[in-house]
Amino acid sequence: YDEAIEQFKEIIDQAPSFSRAYAKLVALYEEKNELDNARQYFEKLIAKNPHNPYAYYGVGQVWKEKKNLHLAIENYRKSIHLFPECAVVFRELVDAYKGLKNLNEAVEFINGIIRTNPNNAAARYGLGYVYELQNQWGKGLESLNKAIELNPNLLIAYYSKGKIQRYTGRFQDCLRINRVGLDLAERNHDLEYKRLFLGNIGIVYRNLGKSRKALEYLEQALKIDREIGDRRGEAIRLGNIGNIYRDLGDHPKALTYFKRALGISEEIEDIEDQGIHLSNIGIVYRKLDNLHKALEYYKRALKIARQVGNKRSEGIRLGNIGIVYKRLGDFPRALVYYEQALKIAREIEDRSGEKRHLGNIGVIYRNLGDYAKALEYHKQALEIARELGAKRSQARHLGNIGIVYYELGNYPKALKYFEQSLMIARETEDKEGAGICLGNIGLVLTDSGDFAKAFEFYEQALKIDREIGNRKSQGFVLNGLGNVSFKLGDYSRSVEYYKKALAIGQEIRSPAEVWEAHAGLAAAYEEQGKYEKSFSHYRQAVEEIENVRSLLPTEEFKAGFLESKMEVYEKVIHLLANLHKQQSLKNYDKEAFHYAERARARAFLDILAEARADVRSGIEPEFKQRERSILRKLSRIQTQLRNPNLSAQDWRKLTSGLKRLEDEHEALKREIRRKNPRYANLIYPRPYRLSQVQKQVLDENAALLEFSLGKERSFVWLITKEHSSLHSLPGQDDIERKVEQHLQTISKPVGLTNPFSRHYFLGYELYTMLLGPVIGELEGKSHLIIVPDGILHYLPFETLITQKVNQDEGVNYLLKDYQISYAPSASVLGYLQDEGRKVRRKRLQLLAFGDPSFGRISEMAAARGEENMAVEMELNAEETANRGLYERRGFTFRRLPFSGTEVMEIADLFPPSEKTVYLGERAKEEVVKSEALERFKYIHFATHGIIEQKVPSRSGIVLTLDEDPTEDGFLQVNEIFNLKLDADLVVLSACQTGLGRLRKGEGIIGLARAFMYAGTPSVVVSLWNINDHSTASLMKNFYACLKKGSNKTEALQLAKLQMLQSERKLYRHPFYWAAFVLIGDYK
Repeated sequence: YDEAIEQFKEIIDQAPSFSRAYAKLVALYEEKNELDNARQYFEKLIAKNPHNPYAYYGVGQVWKEKKNLHLAIENYRKSIHLFPECAVVFRELVDAYKGLKNLNEAVEFINGIIRTNPNNAAARYGLGYVYELQNQWGKGLESLNKAIELNPNLLIAYYSKGKIQRYTGRFQDCLRINRVGLDLAERNHDLEYKRLFLGNIGIVYRNLGKSRKALEYLEQALKIDREIGDRRGEAIRLGNIGNIYRDLGDHPKALTYFKRALGISEEIEDIEDQGIHLSNIGIVYRKLDNLHKALEYYKRALKIARQVGNKRSEGIRLGNIGIVYKRLGDFPRALVYYEQALKIAREIEDRSGEKRHLGNIGVIYRNLGDYAKALEYHKQALEIARELGAKRSQARHLGNIGIVYYELGNYPKALKYFEQSLMIARETEDKEGAGICLGNIGLVLTDSGDFAKAFEFYEQALKIDREIGNRKSQGFVLNGLGNVSFKLGDYSRSVEYYKKALAIGQEIRSPAEVWEAHAGLAAAYEEQGKYEKSFSHYRQAVEEIENVRSLLPTEEFKAGFLESKMEVYEKVIHLLANLHKQQSLKNYDKEAFHYAERARARAFLDILAEARADVRSGIEPEFKQRERSILRKLSRIQTQLRNPNLSAQDWRKLTSGLKRLEDEHEALKREIRRKNPRYANLIYPRPYRLSQVQKQVLDENAALLEFSLGKERSFVWLITKEHSSLHSLPGQDDIERKVEQHLQTISKPVGLTNPFSRHYFLGYELYTMLLGPVIGELEGKSHLIIVPDGILHYLPFETLITQKVNQDEGVNYLLKDYQISYAPSASVLGYLQDEGRKVRRKRLQLLAFGDPSFGRISEMAAARGEENMAVEMELNAEETANRGLYERRGFTFRRLPFSGTEVMEIADLFPPSEKTVYLGERAKEEVVKSEALERFKYIHFATHGIIEQKVPSRSGIVLTLDEDPTEDGFLQVNEIFNLKLDADLVVLSACQTGLGRLRKGEGIIGLARAFMYAGTPSVVVSLWNINDHSTASLMKNFYACLKKGSNKTEALQLAKLQMLQSERKLYRHPFYWAAFVLIGDYK
């Protein structure tokens, strides 16, 4: 050190303006722990020549090393005042201000220099460097371009410009500017900048997927770092090389490089670089499936990023933590981290980070069964990757899109994306990506029936995964090989593969691999006749699935996640049904029922528990205000969308804004759940067992029929208070075909294409198919509770015909023999009945809304004599939710004049003091929200309904449409959830209000659920487009029967029977009376 110190002093004596000599001298004194000697040396230089700017720079460097940034800044500023053309002093000044978290003062100071001399290239560089640190990329490039224009030899400006271009993903531009800088550095024999440009070029080649070329440049840079003794540079380059080996799948070698880099950064006390190396080590541990160690390193790295104020690093590390939680099956927590990371990336215009986080969010939505949203995120990510020329990222996003298409059953499209992904992965030497692609192709080929080829691709994938140590992918591939062996009938071999996959899944704590392996073992053991073993593994598969489900915060997430796992529940039910057939005394039928309930309407059961616990009352005022603000903005946009004169551009802008606000609302709801302790403390109800249904749900007159549709066989449980039985039915396809044919005949008005008698044969066939096995056990029962599955949600069982019809005789509908109600599940029904039994205060009888005003367009439609058109169509998610969106598709909100008559005739049944009625323009959304709804026993809506199957939250009731921007006139699901009811019954007398999004296992997600959550145990809804004249008559009779003392199902039965006996023969057809059904508590 002493010899080197003397050499640098000689250099300074001979070349006082060689700034790097001053910095090197400080570094050497720092190594000797003699910084005061360095300061004394520089102070002597100042005493000898007070106009030497570099001596002040040297003193500044000393104070920087001693962590006295105020004194460092004071000396840097003195240096700049003496010589404002030294760019390196500007860089050190800015770094010192950054350390004080006061970059704005740096901007102010540098702008003062520029005002004095606008042609000062060094000052322009300094300003650009500030903007780089502030992630203001556009301003940074502008300043740096000006600096280079003023001084084409200013290497430091080329270096900063290249970094900004790399951060913003402009890789080709970055390559060009770094090559220019490298040429200049070589011409000037400037080793320090030569290695910086070499390093940058290496990083860009890595981003472009050219690992070998990247390694070549980085190793050249590392050699120079060591030659010139730059320890920080050496650590940075070691980290960069570690990244390359990680990309190549050589994780042990990558870990060695990262740990060496971290050691140097700790040795020289470089906090910020320590964060980078800690993060990289975390990534390797994640790749090696040591997730807890990965999390530990990521969190240390995140703490440093926040400590030093590096937003870009903070975003990257938040995303990394999200990946770990996703791997652990904690999707909600992963999503929180990804969304925070995405927000930061967008704020600082980090396009590379943005695409990464978009892709990660897409993976979460795919795992939760929201494939439309997953595609949206993956396609955005792919677009950015292409824009940036990031080949390796393109491969990943193409693969992710392929997985979504696979889940949607579009195998040709999935294969196309997987093959594109594989081609790029191989081109960019991305072994990990190639292994994943090969496994995905194996998946598609398996389901396409090409087992030999699938086996070949899986074997290739497994070889790569083992070579690079990708344990998670090994588990996936071994499950895939198990599936191929199973389909080929080689059950022993499939067991071996599944066992290996299970061991890996359990070792690395990967829920997907674990439950899939358990399900595979269960199926294989079932084929081998080892039924107890099979049941044990099915049980474990379900437990694993439900462990993940229990972490999910929202109804949508829970329903979507479970929907894609229904096959496991179907298989265990099938197994238990077979065991029951063989050993009827062992209660396998009851166990099968319990699994049916575990698979059915679970998300709905959970939200009912939340409603009862009144969890929303614990929401912080800030969250309530944010939610109100979002809902107000949504209403404002929806009101604007009603303007028929909107331009196409404004239309797109508004619909895009609508979707963005809806996403924001969903994110807010998740945040509320995460931060409200009432959600954390809530104990969710367990699904009922069969004995509980008998004791707690049913009375002596009722029988519950719970259906479960399966590919090969379907099942129905008949449960009464004293008896239960399990029966087999035909497979799902046969049932669906018959139900669809029947619905075609009963859901349309009678006419030339739909003669009155057309439904007779189908009604009897369905009765025989669905109820034939149980009808002999229904003696003495007067009420049937139907718990439907799949397409049976659309079927009014009242229309089934119990005897073959002779054209000259009456039709024996099931309606004549039984009162019939419906329930999403037996457990939900039990929960709703508990609500119905609670002691209530005295309430008024009726609150009714009808015949709302739909404004000028409604009057124009009436004047043109248009038919009453149903607006409940399954439209594109971006073309629904409010009047403007529907009118773009040609639908009209035509006035329903008989809805006013309906409400008035119902109201006449009640004393004036017991009713409140809003008709015409008074039937407003704001009135619904401001009324004390909990004061009423019956709440009735007679108006249009909007059912949006793709975005259920947009479904709603249409009320008066005026120009008031406060409310848009659409009482939508999200708003219904916020209502406070205490009603015995809500009647939705509108078209198709019983429809919605049908999710496998969960049932129909629509208006009925929303009103039940808001506080009613039962809802009357319609299953198809209704005639408002016949509806008025039916509803009047229904309320009349209620007034006379009938319970809800009896009243509805009697009202329908009166229609069957109508003098108008037309009204005897099911179209006019069967659409309305009662869901929920029938008592």
